[in-house]
Amino acid sequence: MVELKLERVSHLTQKDIEGLDFSFTIEAEVARPISQLENDLPFQTLPLPKRVKDFGFDEDELQGGDGVNKAIFVLRAEDGRVYGYAVASRNWNRMVSLDFIGLDASVRGSGNALRLLEAVKTWTREIGLGAVRIEGQSNNVAACRFYKNAGLVFAGYDEHLYSAIPESRGEVAVFFYAVLD
Repeated sequence: MVELKLERVSHLTQKDIEGLDFSFTIEAEVARPISQLENDLPFQTLPLPKRVKDFGFDEDELQGGDGVNKAIFVLRAEDGRVYGYAVASRNWNRMVSLDFIGLDASVRGSGNALRLLEAVKTWTREIGLGAVRIEGQSNNVAACRFYKNAGLVFAGYDEHLYSAIPESRGEVAVFFYAVLD
């Protein structure tokens, strides 16, 4: 297992993550009603045709981590490669939006996502805000489980948010919050 150091950085480049795999496999979705995510019980899923999804990497979006309006956290190995990162930004509603969180496939399931989430929550407190908002997708079942297990509150869904994106049609946006007060 690679030892990873948590750092806050001002930017991230394609070279930092070269050769790593931030994609994830979709093979199920949260079953209707989506509101079942409110419950403390395990939620039901329905199978989907297996496919791989990757949000890609936009270097322009990963600039400007000034620590005031935007923060970028990385999990970096001794060789300098970044095996995980989270990008968060200050929102108009006095909350922080977790814009992206991702890990290389080789370091998942070891508490690294929680390290990144906790860093975002700490930064949120440092800048005087009281909550973190997270948008996920109903077909990223692992992420939905992670957010629930991390103690986030499910706060709703939107069945139409992705309807104009051909490759995302049918996906349901799900919203979780970490209320820090």
